Parts: sequence; structure tokens; C-alpha cells
Amino acid sequence: MISYSVKVFDIFEVPSTKDGGEPSWRLRWKVKGRKNRCSQNFATLTAADSFRSDLIAARNAGEPFDVETGLPLSMLRRQRQAEAKPAKSHFEHARDYAAMKWPDLSGRSRETTAFVLTAITSVLVSDQPRRPADSDIWRVLYKYTFQPARWPDDERPRRVKAPRGSMELTSRDQIALDWISRASIAADQLKQASMTRKALSILKEARRREGDVTAVTFRRRRGVLSNYYSYLIEEGVLEYNPLDKVKRTEKQLAKSVAPVDKEVAFGPEVALELLTALTYVGSYKRARGRRLVVFFALIMFGALRNEEALGLRIGDCQLPESGWGRLTLRKTKPTAGKDWTDTGDIHDDRGLKGRDEDEDRPVPIPPILVRILQAHIREFGVAADGRIVQNERGGIPVNSTLSRAWKEARELALTPDQVKSKLAETPYTGRHSAVSMHLSAGMDPADIAERAGNSVEVLLRIYAKFVLGREETNNKKVDSVLSVVSDGDIDLL
Repeated sequence: MISYSVKVFDIFEVPSTKDGGEPSWRLRWKVKGRKNRCSQNFATLTAADSFRSDLIAARNAGEPFDVETGLPLSMLRRQRQAEAKPAKSHFEHARDYAAMKWPDLSGRSRETTAFVLTAITSVLVSDQPRRPADSDIWRVLYKYTFQPARWPDDERPRRVKAPRGSMELTSRDQIALDWISRASIAADQLKQASMTRKALSILKEARRREGDVTAVTFRRRRGVLSNYYSYLIEEGVLEYNPLDKVKRTEKQLAKSVAPVDKEVAFGPEVALELLTALTYVGSYKRARGRRLVVFFALIMFGALRNEEALGLRIGDCQLPESGWGRLTLRKTKPTAGKDWTDTGDIHDDRGLKGRDEDEDRPVPIPPILVRILQAHIREFGVAADGRIVQNERGGIPVNSTLSRAWKEARELALTPDQVKSKLAETPYTGRHSAVSMHLSAGMDPADIAERAGNSVEVLLRIYAKFVLGREETNNKKVDSVLSVVSDGDIDLL
């Protein structure tokens, strides 16, 4: 039985029966011929208002309503089709999400996305018998399921490149894959608070990572999870983001942007000692250490990030015969790993951090760095693509090579007590030293932040101890300005 006479009432709030619980929203409407009013509850006002709009649009279009259910026939038909079709599991949706995101993500973002999807998929499962070892589940998810570039040719999405071809699954991989596809929970169960807490809990673990999970790492992982939930909302699986219903708990994590310890920074004298020591690293013929002098000099005197130094090209450099030069940073070469880049190279090819893809950043460089760059180019030339920093084969030095060279140079340049200290502990402390040198010179923090590619807020937070250390110097500067006022002038007040 159908009816064309429909009246839709206003939405009203329904308080929660639990202390501190979230309210729900109820919509009522009346279909002529039906004994009772129709009603439906919604978790959010937005969802209720959207449903109300659909009812009104169907009524205004003259669409017949089913008297028994109170729904427009088109909506009832879609609902029955959805009920007849088996709902996708979380595993299936997560796999589709990975395939959709892969082409547009950087190598590092692909790895983070795969990690997050692997972590939550491994725990969001029902209690099925014969669960494989966790290591088998992680391997097949992390190395295959959430790396679309490794899928077979007939399954790989058109936009996903496969430089290394598909992955051949072992029998153990297949067993783990079959189990997880059976045991994975239905996607609509993700809205349960218990499932959300379970997902967040595993994202706080440091599995497949070194050291503790900092707040910034957790927020990055949580951001991926939130984006996945937004995808499920678009797909009509969820009505709201489950993370909005769970209290955030990041206070116990290590600080994301802790101030730099002053003990790690060093002055230009130590910098030159370290660069000199680098020339003695490795054999003279292979010149492993001498080739890397320019890399560390860019960090210590130009305040470049590691990936910015690796991506610097000859066309980005203005190197006059005397005076200051200028670098125009455009490209970076962050370490991503062979599994995560379209080329199969360890390093990705990206723009500058926190900027648009085609945006550059000019960096004035002092005469000492100009001379080091000129000397390096005279002795070693540049790579085929114009890069300044290169190994003996013209490739990009990997992190292990850079860290090993730095460790050897540090042991040659520093005293035994200094080697045991935090002084110049890692290559990145060279960037800290460069920024602290600029602060000590009295440069405007806004100018320093622009050169270093940071915001002023982040700069002052990271280098708070260096700023505080200049209190006496700054006080003297203010005293010199106030010196025009005499004690006698104050006595007149």
C-alpha cells in the first residue's frame, strides 16, 4: 500500500541516559494511512537533517511512500538492495582505500599509511580459530595487501605503477591472507568505541619503528586513521568519524617538538674540525669522506635539512668569487625506501617540506660555504642530473653511509670526553648549530625561520634554550637604548 500524503516534523534532541553521554537526534514524520507516526534516531544532527531533506525532496517530487515502512519507494528499494548485498569487511575497505591513496602520496606517506592499516587490521578481527603468527599477518598486510604496486597485474589499479612487478605469495602468506580476510570485522563495527580504542592503542606501539612513539608520530598515524574513516563516511559505511567520540590520550607520549639541548650545538671552530676530519675518512683513492664534506657543510653553515642538501643541484646555486652566495632550494630527496617509491629507488623526489610542489626557498650562504661548494665542484663535478652531493657512482649517499662517516669524523675531531658527550651527536645537530649561530649573531627570528624553512613559532619553541641564553646580551641592548634617560629624569616623576 502506498500514499502520497506525507508530513515531516522538526528534529529534536534526545538527551543521553548516561552521565556525560552524547545526545542523539530524533526525526518524526507521518504517512497517511499508517496508524502510527514514523520515527528514527541519529547520532548527529547533520545525519538527521540530511535524512529529513531526503524525505522532503521525495514528497515534493510526488514520489509514493510505502505505508508500512514510511519510506519513499526509491529509498526502500535501495535499502533492500543494500541488505541483500553482503557488507564489505574492514579488510576489503582498507585495501580499496590503500589503492585509492597510493598514486598521490609521497613515499614516506605511503609507508605510514601501510603501517597504520596493517596495525589496525591485525587487531580488528573476530575470534577465529587457527590464527597465524602475528609476524605472518604483519608481513602479508604490510608487504603486500597495503602495497598496491605489488599486486598482480590484473588486480593493480591503473594509476598505480609497478617498477618491481608483483609479489609472489608463499604458502604461509596465503594462509595468513585467507585468515585475515575471514576474520576481519564488518566495516560498520568500526563505529564501536571499543574498536576505536583498540585501533588507537596499537598505533601507540613502536613496532617496526625505532625508539618511543612521540606525540608527532602518533598524531601522524591518527591522521591516517581519521582520513580512512572519512573515506568510509563518503562510501556510506559510517555516519560519523568514530574518533570524534573517543577522548584523545596523547599526554603520556614523548614530546613531539622538544627544545634542542644546548649541549649538542657547536661553533664554527668545531664545524671546521669535523669537516677536516671527514677528509681522512675512508681511503684517499675512493675519497668517501671528502665527497661528503659538502653535504655536512651545507647543513652546518647553511642550516639545510638532510633531504634538502641531497636534492641541491648546480642550477640552484649562485656562487660568486667573493662575498655571500645564494641557494634557491626547490627539490628534496627524502629517504623513503625502495618499497614505497614509483621508481624503486631508496630516495623519493619531492618538493620542499610544508610548501607547494613548485614553491622554492632562497637561502643566503656565507663565503665559507661558497668556497667549500666551489672546491667540491672543481674536484668531483656534479651528478648526471646536476646534484651536488653524490657518491662515487653518481648516486645519492644512503643514511647508513652518512651516519658512519659522521661517527668516524667525530671520533677523529673530538676529545674522548667530547665523544662521550652529546656534542655533535648526530649529523642533524649541524642544522641546530647553524640556527643557534644565527640567533647568537642577533638576527631577526623571522629571517632565521625563513632561511631554515620553519615558522617563527616552531623556531622559538625548538631553540627556546638558545633564546633564553641570550637574555644578558639582549638586556644590554635595551640598556643602551634607555641610556638617554638619566636618574635625574626619573626623580622628577
